[in-house]
Formats: sequence, structure tokens, C-alpha cells
Amino acid sequence: MLKNLYRNHYFMPQEQSTLDVGDDVEGYQIKKFIRKSKSGMETYLAENAREDSLAKGMEVVLKLFPQDANIERCQYGLQALMSLNHPSIQRVTSVGENYYILTYYPGATLDEKLSKYCARADSPQSYVQHMLSIHHQVISALEYAHRKGILHRDISPSSVIIAERRLSEFARTTISGTSYLRRSTLRLFPDPNRRLAVLSDFDLAKEAQPGVGLSAGFDLSSIGTQDEDPYVAPELKEGRGYTHLADLYSFGAMLNHCLKTVSLEEMPDLKLYVNTLLQPDPQKRFYSAEEAREALEGIVKRRS
Repeated sequence: MLKNLYRNHYFMPQEQSTLDVGDDVEGYQIKKFIRKSKSGMETYLAENAREDSLAKGMEVVLKLFPQDANIERCQYGLQALMSLNHPSIQRVTSVGENYYILTYYPGATLDEKLSKYCARADSPQSYVQHMLSIHHQVISALEYAHRKGILHRDISPSSVIIAERRLSEFARTTISGTSYLRRSTLRLFPDPNRRLAVLSDFDLAKEAQPGVGLSAGFDLSSIGTQDEDPYVAPELKEGRGYTHLADLYSFGAMLNHCLKTVSLEEMPDLKLYVNTLLQPDPQKRFYSAEEAREALEGIVKRRS
């Protein structure tokens, strides 16, 4: 049995929210406060109560901008996010004056699931295989976003939703990005009970500057990073600009956190993979999310 090193979320303190259950936001009725992100963005479960909406009665995710947010800047970034159409990325469906709406996936975050996954694992090997299945979906989604010029900027276990829907349900869909799942994840992890992992919380996402590419640096004033945050790349703590390589560091830190209950010394290829992602020098990490995905697929194939 694996040693459970993960916290129990049933007893986590509740954060203060701006909206209360029952409040109405332009036809969306608040049902539950979920969390507040590092940027101050508040996430709620809501119900579409708009009379003129074909989706009336459906549950959605409502994200409320912080009161001091630059609304024009936020809405500009959301226009870029609305172009993302990948099964492992939470989709933005509409934008309001101080909020936006996303698709709701019943389930829980990876952060909330880790303790249960650890307790239920048959062996360290099965646990590692499960974590690699989840992270393969995440790195595929990140690769897709980076190709579109979108940097996530806030990757952590709390920004990954483990949906109740099975990954195999997407084998017959044709939306953009599904080819990653059909070609790679479903083939590498054929267990029909694998759940869909969805990358969410693009609160801080930023579109790469046209003509400059993914290595463009950005103002970090909206991030509010802290030195003790394990998912923040070291170059950001030194005040350097955010690039796609910082996203890869955060992805590596998340994978490292999820694997801390097993011994990586017994899995040298996986240890090398994590160490490459966590290199303090950004130029010594994988060059791209595509390269990181391909390397992860190689590890899974050698383990099978």
C-alpha cells in the first residue's frame, strides 16, 4: 500500500466569496462557491436561468473578475481563450461585463482526488500509470494551447478537473484536438474506465504577442506569485518574463507532486523526465510541450 501524503479536502477552510447562493448574475443563478484563484478570480457553479437560452436549466461554471481587474484586458484575453476547442480544455462559452461562462464538468480537481487515488491504488506501478494517463492528457492540452499562442500561467493540481465522463466517450467525437486523445492517450492507456482530465483555470492565460512567438515575456504584475509557491518557475521569482517554458516547469512540478508517494529512484527514465521539466535554467528544459508529450509517450511505451 502506498503511503498517503496528500491532504484531505473535506476539512479545508472555506474562502470568502463575493456572491452568495441564490444571487443572480444576468440570468445565471449562483448555486455554489467553488474557489478563488491566485489572480483573485472567483469560481462558482451556476444554473442558466435565462428565458431566451436554449441551454436554460443547464449547470455552468461562472468566473467572476476581481473588483480591481482591468476588464478590457481580461476580455481581450478571453477572446483568445474562446478559440480553444480541445476535449481536455475547459471551454469558454460566453463573456459578460465582469464575468465569463465555461462548460461545467461534474467531477473534482486532481488536488482533491489525489488522496483517494493513493488509498485505492493496487500497487505503486498502477498508481504511476494512472498519474501518467492524467498528465498525458494535460500535456496534450497544453501543447494545443501553446500552438494557438496561449500560455496558461497557473498550472497546478487544483487547475485540473477529473471529470466523471470516461475518456473513451471522446473516441467518436470529431472536435479539434480529439486526434491527440484518439491517437495517443486512448492507445497508450486502453483502460475503458479512465476519466477525462480537463485543464481549467486559464484565469491568467495570455496570448503570445503576434510575430514574437511563445517565448515572448509578459508583465507579471497580475500573477501575485509567492516565493513558496512550488508551481512557479524560478525565473519568475527572479522577475524575468513569462514564457511557454514556465508552463512546462509548472507541469513538471505538478507531476512531481503527484508522484511524491512513490520512489522515482526505481524509475530512472521518469526521474530524468521530471528533472528535465524542473531545470532551474529554462533553456535546459524540454523545448516545447510537444517535445515533453513525445518524451512522456516514450516512457509509457517502455513501461508497457
